[in-house]
Amino acid sequence: MMKITIDRNGCIGCGACWAICPEVYEPNADDAKSRIVEKFQVSGNCAEGQVEEKLAECAHRGADGYPVQVISIE
Repeated sequence: MMKITIDRNGCIGCGACWAICPEVYEPNADDAKSRIVEKFQVSGNCAEGQVEEKLAECAHRGADGYPVQVISIE
C-alpha cells in the first residue's frame, strides 16, 4: 500500500490531479480543493489515503501534474 497525503491548505483547486488520475483524486464539493477518493481515505480524512500499488503510476502522474507541490506519496 502507498500512503498519499494532500496539503489542502496549499491546494489551489486547479483540478490537475483529479483530471489526470480520477481513480485516486477528486474535488471536494465544499471547497473545490483536491481530496482523496472516499474509498481510499484513512479514517474519513479526505487529505490522507492509502492506495494499492496497482494505482501507483496514476497517483504519481496526478501528483506530478499538479502545479504546486502539495501531494506527497510514500
